[in-house]
Amino acid sequence: MKQKVTFLIACTCFLLINSCSDMLSKYLQNHDGAPPYLGDVRITNDAGFSEYPRMVWTGSEYGVAWHDNRDGTREIYFARISSAGVKQCSDVRITNAGGYSWYPSIVWKGTEYGVAWSDYRDGNYEIYFARINSSGVKQGSDTRITNASVGAGYPSLAWTGTEYGVAWSEYRDGNYEIYFARINSSGVKQDSDVRITNATEASSLPYLVWTGTGYGLSWEDERDGNFEIYFARVNAAGVKQSSDVPITNISWSSFDPSLVWTGTEYGVAWEDYSAGNLEIYFARISSAGVKQGPDVRITNASGYSYRPSLVWRGSEYAVAWEDNRYGNYEIYFARLYPDGSKKL
Repeated sequence: MKQKVTFLIACTCFLLINSCSDMLSKYLQNHDGAPPYLGDVRITNDAGFSEYPRMVWTGSEYGVAWHDNRDGTREIYFARISSAGVKQCSDVRITNAGGYSWYPSIVWKGTEYGVAWSDYRDGNYEIYFARINSSGVKQGSDTRITNASVGAGYPSLAWTGTEYGVAWSEYRDGNYEIYFARINSSGVKQDSDVRITNATEASSLPYLVWTGTGYGLSWEDERDGNFEIYFARVNAAGVKQSSDVPITNISWSSFDPSLVWTGTEYGVAWEDYSAGNLEIYFARISSAGVKQGPDVRITNASGYSYRPSLVWRGSEYAVAWEDNRYGNYEIYFARLYPDGSKKL
């Protein structure tokens, strides 16, 4: 009898060890061997509001830029984040201008970052550009990209491998429309501005991505009497190659799209109020611009979750966003499966 009990205990221990080993193996596959975390990861923690995050994947870590008012005026800040969502450095202040510097866009060009933002230093909102090295140190001076009569805002920057493309929103023609320009690797504009949208109502907050042969562009648009997310394909010169495609169609407005290219399709994240609170949603879009499957809800917080920034890192998505669940606007981070469901 004693031998039987000993045998049963041994078998139980063996099964538990193997079960735990299998669970650990699956956990590490899900977390890249990184330190564990549960739920959303808070990235910023300062007395001011941290707003409008924009994130990019470098191949080994994330770079994230945002604006905040910790120093009494809105300036652009930068931080590095590990693949698991752990901050790797102190926040780095990128701008120090006389007026507001806000609404940044950041891209990785293989050796350094490019960042664009809207800036009021000249008494009018204009788009500026700067280079940042891999550690977050600004290289050279700021470069002014636009010369708008009524202000240019919400830039979105993309790197093609040889040059930058930038899209932004501007009111020059009596309506908010999306414009585009090419910028060389040093930040010098190469051609005249190209107007991309021509809708009856406002087209704003563009998000531009490079696919290898052209750009994908998403934006928020009020042409249907309600703000919805739209999509179009654009060639390397900024000329639209397809009709505008509505991605959302809900009773509440949808805002602030963030678009990425996976190599075969697009992923897009945005915010809307359809659940009775501002939350982040996700959808897939085919290479031709056709929406694939239903919308996926990403956040479920007590406060507002909005202004998402989505990236693709080869096998999964990651998203950063602005969130006031604890009474102050801070930046949060999460990882997503390819279908948009959250990794916990």
